Amino acid sequence: KTILNERLAQLKSIAKNYNLIDHMGKMDDRLMDDELGLMVLIIGEGNFGKSSLINALAGKPIAPVAIIPKTFKIDVYCASLSQYEYAMVRMKNTKTKIRISIEETMMKYQEEEIAITQARKANEKRDAEIIEVIWYRTGLAYGSEICLVDSPGLSQFSLSDNINSERTLVKGLGANYRVEDIWEKWYHRADLVLWTFAADKMESAESKRTVEILCNKQRKEIIPVATKADQVETKRWEEVHTRYQYIYGKLLGQYMIADLQLTVCGGKSCLVGTGIKELRAKLLELAPE
Repeated sequence: KTILNERLAQLKSIAKNYNLIDHMGKMDDRLMDDELGLMVLIIGEGNFGKSSLINALAGKPIAPVAIIPKTFKIDVYCASLSQYEYAMVRMKNTKTKIRISIEETMMKYQEEEIAITQARKANEKRDAEIIEVIWYRTGLAYGSEICLVDSPGLSQFSLSDNINSERTLVKGLGANYRVEDIWEKWYHRADLVLWTFAADKMESAESKRTVEILCNKQRKEIIPVATKADQVETKRWEEVHTRYQYIYGKLLGQYMIADLQLTVCGGKSCLVGTGIKELRAKLLELAPE
């Protein structure tokens, strides 16, 4: 982290000399994240089990799980270094965060969801006010060296070459965001990406298209994760690996630092917990000391 900060400071100085304002802002973001440990961004389509994966890695339910994706902000899950749990909340159009309790943050979420739903019913445009929350929780199985970043589902924010185009969330929420608000402002902040694919839906045109675009935008180290592996018979798990290699191997091969990890994070299957211990150990191995 110290070496990274020194290089970021040097790059920021170069960017300033050439008046590259956008790049300077991104470097400020990276410097601001220094205290958060290894930033692991979890991305994938909506309902691909990203929140369940976070809960499994954490060893406790910290991320809300819903049938209809409701993530219209960025959630960062970190270990609290004290006995207290709290949240740091960043509102729209500011980089300043305010500290409030977990309970108050959840109440703000509920109020915002109601307001957005009502605006949608009235055919009115309403953007989310809360755009980023860092949750400081106790008793996380992955410790203080790692921060897990939950992102909006790709089916909610479909990437396009025009990063200023607006997309609308799934029915029931109706918030509008530019692609830039999520991917351009967060992908560069990741130290590592866990790219999730549903084991039984490997042939996703949306996932393939987004992989192509994001890999062309920025190079990141990637660990591919197949969620919901219990939806495929165990004797066919090797086929999941084969399909992944066939569809994504050429696209992600040069960025992958581990093979496809098959996981089972939720449900009542006897396979629940499959792959989690190994994936957590891999993340801790990569985390800074």
